Amino acid sequence: MVPCNKKLFKKQKLPLHMAPKFALSELPEKDENYTELCETSWFKRTISGYCDISHNARMEATIYAYLISEGYKNAAESFARETGLEFTTEMARLLTVRAEIKRNFLDGKIMEAYQLITDNYSNFKEKFPNIVFKILLQHITELIRQKNAPECFRFGQEHVIPLAENSKEMTEIMEQTFSMIVFDEPLNSPYGHLMAINNRIALSEEVHDAIIEISAKPKSPCIEHLFKVMVLYKMQSNGHELNDIFGEKNKESVMANAREFFGNDLESFLTKIDDV
Repeated sequence: MVPCNKKLFKKQKLPLHMAPKFALSELPEKDENYTELCETSWFKRTISGYCDISHNARMEATIYAYLISEGYKNAAESFARETGLEFTTEMARLLTVRAEIKRNFLDGKIMEAYQLITDNYSNFKEKFPNIVFKILLQHITELIRQKNAPECFRFGQEHVIPLAENSKEMTEIMEQTFSMIVFDEPLNSPYGHLMAINNRIALSEEVHDAIIEISAKPKSPCIEHLFKVMVLYKMQSNGHELNDIFGEKNKESVMANAREFFGNDLESFLTKIDDV
């Protein structure tokens, strides 16, 4: 079974977090009966259950952009097959690369991830020097975790120090990182927080956003703004102050995206989600 993303769909009369599941067998192949099949597909059944929207093509493109942006390769491929949107071999390859980059970061294989980045995104180093510095410094951290002091010093002198010498902030964090070498238990040192596994996750997410930017895609897919619209509307209907949570500027941005997407159907959509 392939679960729908929980942020995208809800069945009528069910809470938003209870997303339906569908079998791959329900996804129709594109053939001469493609239009008829789409009218009874799981996507159309799910959407028509709670919202009558005339902009189906724009909705499909928005959901597809979200799947691509977040790296859901299999879901994007299946969705493209059903809706007739383009899914090229190069798109599939880059989604696989992005998944491998993320996996390497989370496993602490920092230089393997960095090699994939430079091989597939040639302008990354030039466009994001600060992130490159963080990547190289994270590799130093992993070497310290492995208690490989000689390689730490060699790699630092060759790759990290030249990047930090003109930046006070970079020099400071570099010195903090290298200072952990002298401790038998670096994790318990004054800068042990730099060894936290969560730093791998944060770096992976920052790299992901940078890659999306290089690919000329928005960092926050439109579908996220639409989800915020639902949250905003629900909180407003319950009498909560929205500005204290989202800020007026962000609220305006969210609503602008929603109106651009739904057009004249926005109010109808908001009415239909009263039971969320």
